[in-house]
Amino acid sequence: MKNIAEVVDKLRRESEEKGFVDSNLTSEQRAVVKDKGDLIYVALMERILNHYQGVAIMLDLDYKPVDQEHYNQVQSSWISDEINLARIDLGHEPSHAEFKRHWALFRNGLRFKLFYFLKYTDKMVGIVDFSRKRDFGYAA
Repeated sequence: MKNIAEVVDKLRRESEEKGFVDSNLTSEQRAVVKDKGDLIYVALMERILNHYQGVAIMLDLDYKPVDQEHYNQVQSSWISDEINLARIDLGHEPSHAEFKRHWALFRNGLRFKLFYFLKYTDKMVGIVDFSRKRDFGYAA
């Protein structure tokens, strides 16, 4: 049985293996990441969302940013990037409704919070009792 911190720690150790980014992101996904230093966080995010979605959902429920202004600034940049991706996908400037569908389709609220948690762990705080254990089906 693993809790959130143990699962994320295990995945962080796995991410240090050679080829982790390439095996978890397509070349198209790698190409749209502006800051190549963020590739490891995006790869970890994709790995968690694709294989351990329960962890991502619990992170969303159990953590909040310590510095809301910083969180909002980073999120604003994320939203701008997502608008650009929607523009590329659609071939035109997305309407509000089109962007809302794009945002929901790609689970961007959850994706952003997971990315932020992975990159800025020190800027997140738990909001629940972490002494309880949750089983995410992740074998050690």
